[in-house]
Amino acid sequence: MDTFYTISFVSIRPVIKEQISLGLIVANGRDIQFEYSKSKLKALNKLMSHNIVDFIRLYLKAMKKVVLKFDDPIFSKYDYYNRLSNYNNNLLIFSKPKNVDIELTDYNFKRLFELYIFKKILLK
Repeated sequence: MDTFYTISFVSIRPVIKEQISLGLIVANGRDIQFEYSKSKLKALNKLMSHNIVDFIRLYLKAMKKVVLKFDDPIFSKYDYYNRLSNYNNNLLIFSKPKNVDIELTDYNFKRLFELYIFKKILLK
């Protein structure tokens, strides 16, 4: 299996490296799934300014649209997310991609999302 995942985090206290996991990307070089927790994003309004939370919301929404809608194989490649984890280290942070020995299915994605991000997700 070439399946891997990466987690997107919001840095809420950079000095002590406190982060909240918001989103999950799972890909296998051909297919990709991406979702983020709207509940956690809403809860961030109590921890950060509304402008920052709106920026994060727009960023994640745009990224989801780009990653899922465009038929560009770069978005399903391990190297893309490895670079993203190295260079996107500001408000929104991406973990180094980690290989996982599972098939990329809706069921497996939902289980990983519940394990790393949030218990509720609506699959379409």
